[in-house]
Amino acid sequence: MKSKRLVALIMSLILMVIPMFVYGGMLNVKSTTVALLQDGNYDIEYNDKEYYKKSLISLFSIDNYQSFSQYMYNALLNQEEEIWVDNFNIPVSEFSSAFSKVINDNPDLFFVSSSVSYAYYNDGTTAYARPRYTVSKDDLTQARDIFNKGADKALAKVDDSMTDEQKALVLHDYICNAATYSEDGEISHSAYGFFYNGRVVCAGYTLAYSYLLKQAGIESGFVSSKDMAHAWNSVKIDDKWYNADLTYDDIKYDNVNIYGNYGHTNFLKSDSYFSSEAGMYHFGGETYGNPTFNSTSYDNYFWNKVFSQIIVHNGDYYYVQPASRSYLIKRDLKGNESNLSKSAFNLPKLTITSSAVDSAGTEHQISNTDYMGRLDFLDNRFYLTSATGKICSVAFNGDICVIDSGSNDYIIGMTTTNNELTVQYYQNLATPVTYSKLEYFNNYMSKPNGNSYNNYPDIDYDGYVNAKDYAMIKRSAS
Repeated sequence: MKSKRLVALIMSLILMVIPMFVYGGMLNVKSTTVALLQDGNYDIEYNDKEYYKKSLISLFSIDNYQSFSQYMYNALLNQEEEIWVDNFNIPVSEFSSAFSKVINDNPDLFFVSSSVSYAYYNDGTTAYARPRYTVSKDDLTQARDIFNKGADKALAKVDDSMTDEQKALVLHDYICNAATYSEDGEISHSAYGFFYNGRVVCAGYTLAYSYLLKQAGIESGFVSSKDMAHAWNSVKIDDKWYNADLTYDDIKYDNVNIYGNYGHTNFLKSDSYFSSEAGMYHFGGETYGNPTFNSTSYDNYFWNKVFSQIIVHNGDYYYVQPASRSYLIKRDLKGNESNLSKSAFNLPKLTITSSAVDSAGTEHQISNTDYMGRLDFLDNRFYLTSATGKICSVAFNGDICVIDSGSNDYIIGMTTTNNELTVQYYQNLATPVTYSKLEYFNNYMSKPNGNSYNNYPDIDYDGYVNAKDYAMIKRSAS
């Protein structure tokens, strides 16, 4: 009996050792922590500084890296426990950096840990990786559902009629409107954190934007500064790279997210702009491949002074003129501008003061003027706020109707929630008020002319304004 047990033990040891002597010699195993932005690591040169100075593509052939990246992405997406990569002949000195790049470039891999172990042969090539996952397989289905539904909701805001510039703008405004800068545990650094509850820090803004841009067909990535402990996006428009910092563009009052209130001063900017006071002194940025950000096409663009949503409709931009006496402005792709609203609006203004520290460690106080004209689009009409605490509806022909909200307080935030208008009053920011269409239509809707029902809202939410809506309105009023 003892001899049989001894033979079984020897055989099991042999079976364990044999795999260690294939494909180039004995396997060596190593564990490490890779640099992941979603883990709050802002140093992408974490493992090998010289590696990133030369860029990833110079060490892999382009085809080989793309093949490896897709292979690794699919394996991680399926939560494979052991991923063999020996066919790619990846030097072990480069593996952890290549592994981290796959995750950093694919924010939907939010459930992959920065901890990984991998084995390599005596000839220095990597054999396999054993990643760790932060979400169990049982819980991942629900988490992916939250992620995908959130992404689909955002991507529904863009369409093929838009240019890449317009898509990037609409997604920028969507994230700034929905996100609240807040440290809410580990997920606040991830794209998942944005889609889960909107409470994110700079890495969450950056990764969510990167993912949505990628899905919209726009090449993008991230720029990370260890010195600033900060991250922002790189965005490619018309074959030129630009910086975009959604964290800096998002605006809060008293740590409350204000609907429809965000800037565009850090959207599609050059390095020279970003390092200046106007760009709030960015410095120390590193990114994969080190593209140049030297185009100044948008450094002095029309949206720099616009601190509310910019609507893109049928190829044109619509925004509230940043002035005390303001018009709703229509701007086409050639830069031609006209006043859409037939009369001007009186707007209140606030001074926004932000602090920023430059590369020398000097703190600066930077002020901008926010004319509080919030803008949204619903039922084929524009809605914007006025200084008197009212909401104005503007049709495409320039006609203006006024909704009396019943308050003399300033409206500082406005958005649409489930096809209704939601507003935030200055003296009670944390308690938004949602107005039903049936509550406010009688205050501003005029009688339709002939068979035109364009002055009415889509009461039954079927996507059309027609006689059914008119009938519901009349029944409600009677």
